[in-house]
Amino acid sequence: MSIFKRFIPLWLSGVATGNTGLSVMDVLTSNRRRVEPTLPPPTGPGKMRIHLFSGDFASKDTAQHYCFYTENNRPEDLTRELPDAYIDTAHVEVQFNAARTRLEEFLLPADVARYMKQMDGANTLVIIAEPAFGGLAYALNDTTRLHYLGPLVVDV
Repeated sequence: MSIFKRFIPLWLSGVATGNTGLSVMDVLTSNRRRVEPTLPPPTGPGKMRIHLFSGDFASKDTAQHYCFYTENNRPEDLTRELPDAYIDTAHVEVQFNAARTRLEEFLLPADVARYMKQMDGANTLVIIAEPAFGGLAYALNDTTRLHYLGPLVVDV
């Protein structure tokens, strides 16, 4: 038995030889959440879908830099980390140390409490409004800096 066969886990050697029907990439990416970009159902008149994210940043400038800063004709960090979504940052809002106040503007107190609990002490709320996606299909998930709290339909 070669030294390599002794140290390669059995499941990986099966993948490498094609015995499992899985590719090495299937195994390496099996823990990643895979969501196909889709168009959500229409919200109806007077309504808009928004998407909430929470994260911790050292300052308001750091949070805004992550969401809005671009250089050398490259997309913003937020856009690069959400590759299954075209994002027009004109429809992105960053609230640093003001999440509760902003959520109270359009949610009932019980919903505010629920989202604040989901934020788990994070100091930044990022809101992406549906028009940011330009009518294209999209898929959202956590990034390295933000936790995706989910979609929400609100009155406009």
